Amino acid sequence: MGLMGNFRMWTGCGAGCHVVFVTDRAQRGLADAIMSGGGFQAEVIQYQEDFAADLERLRALGAEDLVVAALSLDSFITQRANRFFSPFGKPEGVAAKYVFLRLDITAASLAPGAGHPAGAGVWQDCGDGPI
Repeated sequence: MGLMGNFRMWTGCGAGCHVVFVTDRAQRGLADAIMSGGGFQAEVIQYQEDFAADLERLRALGAEDLVVAALSLDSFITQRANRFFSPFGKPEGVAAKYVFLRLDITAASLAPGAGHPAGAGVWQDCGDGPI
C-alpha cells in the first residue's frame, strides 16, 4: 500500500473527486508521493506570491472536491501563503473539502497515521470549517 492507501477513507473523497494539491518546491515530493497512490484525479498548483488567479481555480471546485495544502514553513511565512491558507479553516470562498498538512511534514512522518484504518470512524464534513 502506498503512502496514502487509505486516502479516500481519511478525506471522504469519492470516485468523482478532483484533488488539487497546493504546494511549493520544498514539499512537492510529498505531494507526488501522495499522488503516486493513484485512484483519484489530481493536479498540483505550485504556490507563488501572486496567487490570486490560482485561488479563483480553487473557488471553482465543487463541494465533492478536495484541496490539500502541503507547504513549507518558508512559503507559509516568507512567501506569505498564510494570506490564503490556514490550519484552522479553508481559504475564503472555497467550497471543496480542505486538508492542511503540518508545515514541513515529511512522508515518513505522515505515512504511519495516514495508513492506519482508525480514521474511518472520525471523518466528518465540517461545512465551512476545517476538516
